[in-house]
Amino acid sequence: GGDELATAYASADYFIYASVSETFGQVYLEAMASGTPVVAAEGGQLKEFFVSGEHGYLWEPDDLDSAEEAIREAMKNRKYLSMNARQQALKHSWEAASDQINSIYQDAIRNHKEQESNKKTNKLKHIWHVIYYFFIWLICNLCALFFMAPFVRVSSPKPNATKMIKPNGNSFEEQHNSLMTKKSSVS
Repeated sequence: GGDELATAYASADYFIYASVSETFGQVYLEAMASGTPVVAAEGGQLKEFFVSGEHGYLWEPDDLDSAEEAIREAMKNRKYLSMNARQQALKHSWEAASDQINSIYQDAIRNHKEQESNKKTNKLKHIWHVIYYFFIWLICNLCALFFMAPFVRVSSPKPNATKMIKPNGNSFEEQHNSLMTKKSSVS
């Protein structure tokens, strides 16, 4: 099972892998998790988690001289490569993946709470603006009434305006009535 595989990787000094068809690179991570430096043919599967010279060495596929050089370099720095390989592999463990997912969910929850808080704050701001502008409107209207009141009194017709007396002593109404009477008597 898994324990036997981990023991096999840990007992090796290096993990040398010549295939370039590994899709994700699981075997590389398994070896690195056991602290075994990787020496492998360069392929796209390692780019996400492997740095040549830090976690092991890579060689050019189909180039035996490049493979020999990568193995010799790995032999010079085994302890350094082993420590870095293990630390890098732990970043891709199930526990690390679970922590990343948990972090994503925590961020989503925090963002949702912030958005809800902002909605409440925005509602309060809206209510405040309505109240503020209502009082501004009320104050403006009261000021307008206060300052216009004297003009309204001056320009309002008086109750006896129709009986105003002209210089000849007769009111408008009396003058009108007398004219109407004269016309009817003439006819």
